[in-house]
Amino acid sequence: MRAASADDRTRAAGGKLPAALSTLPLVFAAAALAHRDALARPLDGMVDLRCYLDAGERALAGRNPYGAVGYFYTPAFAYGVGWLHHGLGTPGTLLAFRLAALLGVWLVATLSLAGAAASLRTRAAVALLVAVSPLVRDGLFHGNATLLLAGPLLAGLLLVGARPAAGGLLVGAVTAMKPMGITAGILAATPRRGIDGWQLPRRALLAATVAVLPWLMFGWRWLPAMGGATGAPPAGFNNIAVAVGLAALGLEVPPLVVMVAVTAVGAWVVWRYAPNHRARVAVAAALNVVALPVNNPSTFLLTLPVQVLALERTWRRWRRPRVEAGASRVRSLGPFVICLAAVLSVHGVRGVRSTGDQPLALRGVATLMPFLAVLLLTALALRVAPEPEDGDAGAPGADG
Repeated sequence: MRAASADDRTRAAGGKLPAALSTLPLVFAAAALAHRDALARPLDGMVDLRCYLDAGERALAGRNPYGAVGYFYTPAFAYGVGWLHHGLGTPGTLLAFRLAALLGVWLVATLSLAGAAASLRTRAAVALLVAVSPLVRDGLFHGNATLLLAGPLLAGLLLVGARPAAGGLLVGAVTAMKPMGITAGILAATPRRGIDGWQLPRRALLAATVAVLPWLMFGWRWLPAMGGATGAPPAGFNNIAVAVGLAALGLEVPPLVVMVAVTAVGAWVVWRYAPNHRARVAVAAALNVVALPVNNPSTFLLTLPVQVLALERTWRRWRRPRVEAGASRVRSLGPFVICLAAVLSVHGVRGVRSTGDQPLALRGVATLMPFLAVLLLTALALRVAPEPEDGDAGAPGADG
């Protein structure tokens, strides 16, 4: 029976590949039209990419890469960017970044539908809406590498369900470049109550550790500097993080404490409530954003799987209300409307940066609002009962 199920999933994934690839030109075309000024921006205006190149030059020269103000990635990433820039030059590096960024956006849009029985029209709509999102614009405008790394991270999280070692290796490799997937990797490998055994987390987390350690050998002496830079971003840095919002409200909570607390609560939520691996990955990626000590708007692309899942579940509830529970179509529409408002809040996270001249309390509330929206989407994705056809999506492209 297991062999037949695996064969069915393989055929389903193969059938979805052409449909997924067909949306790639749409992403490139839509992004080129919606963000043409960001795609034509010179390097001097791309704050993040310029920071990476500065850190890369420092690393290759044997200097501390964290002397580049605003650099929070790993030493290995600095070396990689330095070598790339040295080989391609500035024009080649800009072109490579933009192509890789748009490819990453397409990958995030595609993987957000992994495990869903989505039609080509639905896939095209999701790809189009993601491509024109303000989150993508912000990443292109500033040259942020999250656009490149979010897709591979989601691929690794999805792969953990069917191939824990392979998925762990991919998650570890991404985390070795930017420490953005620690919470997500732990939650994606957390066993579900009465379903998974402890072999899943052992294999996945061991593989992730094996993938991370060799990369940390590059510039290992700068790791303490990385910890200091991440824990204390420079004054004026537009960091959209839970700890920043709480501090603005007078609650000083160390970022590490926030990360540990969110990871622990998230592990319990996955163990107790995740009905399948698709939901587990959606929760893992969403809470990963809540846990991170340093965030920018493009990081919120990692919440796309939970956005899609919550919209899908609440939409189905409205279209097929449970008559036996006495639910009317008007009442069952409520969760979908709330879900839609939360999605819009997440994609409008760039607006947090416009509150810099507002009273501190207002800035704190504005900073925390998108995270509350993410938590609401997570609750809706898990609270609204899945349809019978929602199966366990153990691998990208597998039918639910």
